[in-house]
Amino acid sequence: MTDKSPPDTIIAVLSNVFEEGDTPGQLWARFFQHIQKDKHVLSCSLNMLMVCDKIEELDSSATANRNSMLKDQLADAVSDEGLKRELRRLNVENLELSFFDARDRALKWFGKANTPSSSTPTVGTTLLWAQWVQYAQTLCLRPYRKVLHELTD
Repeated sequence: MTDKSPPDTIIAVLSNVFEEGDTPGQLWARFFQHIQKDKHVLSCSLNMLMVCDKIEELDSSATANRNSMLKDQLADAVSDEGLKRELRRLNVENLELSFFDARDRALKWFGKANTPSSSTPTVGTTLLWAQWVQYAQTLCLRPYRKVLHELTD
């Protein structure tokens, strides 16, 4: 940067340095400390995916083995010990299995026990779908972010 840098360049550098946001280390810690607790398996997996996406935005090389990392963390994050054991077995036996397939099997095995018997949507179910829609929208827009960023510069 020279003494005659345009103000926009100076502001961009300052905002990058002092901007509030998560560092890659904080995001990795959040990813590996993910525990299901009282959440549904789907909600837990969506949160893990969102954190993983944020890590990739900051460092694209950081998640080279994304699929296996997500599967392993899902197996560690679920609260049910039987499901945890089955997911670990599944990960070892089927190395090519995608994270989404592993999650779908977990939902099939465990999801029925967590599903309310009534067909009326609950607040939790509605929030879960809203979270899923938000994540799906970010996935759809991801290829266009770079183009939009270049157009606005």
